Amino acid sequence: PEERPPAKSLPKFLAKINPQIVAWFDHHFPDAKERHLLKNVVAEPEDREHRKAYADWMEERGSPRGEFMRLQLQNDET
Repeated sequence: PEERPPAKSLPKFLAKINPQIVAWFDHHFPDAKERHLLKNVVAEPEDREHRKAYADWMEERGSPRGEFMRLQLQNDET
């Protein structure tokens, strides 16, 4: 299996797979910070710290998705 690239090189990695994926992220997530956090989650889905950072960011903005992700992370711990 192919090794995943570091999160910071995700746009180049995704562009190799399909340039439309990068365009999709840019279109659907206009906030640069959210796009960065989400790309980290996609690049390394098993890394709980990326998911936690994204959940924190969403909760700070009042998004129920942030709380949902936090509950998922807590459930994974048990």
